[in-house]
Amino acid sequence: MITRAVRGGPEDIFIGDVNYDGYNDITTANRYSDTISILRWDNISGDWDPRITFAVGKYPYSVFIEDADNNGYNDIVTANYGSNTVSIFLWKPYTLQVEIFEDFYSFEHFNFTFLVRNNLRRRVETAIFQLWWNGTDVSSAVQNHGNGYYFVSLEPITVALGEDPIILNMTISASGYEVLYYETFIAIDPDTLSGGNDPQIFGYNIITLVGVACVITLLILKKRFR
Repeated sequence: MITRAVRGGPEDIFIGDVNYDGYNDITTANRYSDTISILRWDNISGDWDPRITFAVGKYPYSVFIEDADNNGYNDIVTANYGSNTVSIFLWKPYTLQVEIFEDFYSFEHFNFTFLVRNNLRRRVETAIFQLWWNGTDVSSAVQNHGNGYYFVSLEPITVALGEDPIILNMTISASGYEVLYYETFIAIDPDTLSGGNDPQIFGYNIITLVGVACVITLLILKKRFR
């Protein structure tokens, strides 16, 4: 038996997809505390998240989950016996966020790993990418690596100094989320490609930067002990 705590006097319970992520959640109407408790299912951990509690009218007698405002998203409605009212919680869709978690450039491949999360910083594992590289649809190349990570390897396109950068743009969608439109500009000069050698930062590799830092440190110490 699995037991989860809710607020005082649970009178009614409803199992349904509260946050529109494709997984059923648990909602209770708590008569003695004038609240509802929501246990959201987390598909990554395989367990329910800690309960969320909201205040409602006096003595909530029943709770129901359905699309109350006809916008395509489930809402929560309670009937409140003690105040002769109903309380309605309208669903506001989560928004998606994406970041380039890792990138690697060589003469053979331009590799990108994207991390997709929602506005609550929870990772989204069911995102669908439509991806264009320099105007070419490369959506089929996107691989879902799980836990919110998505990988794509693109054909290298370099630009010389002063030329326009290459556009990498995409739309990202997932059930229960508004569609995210994202684009970034990639300008890789052939001279800065790693090609499997030392990583480079702004045209200077790490060994060069360390050498410069050491020289600066020595000069400072020399001045101090004069």
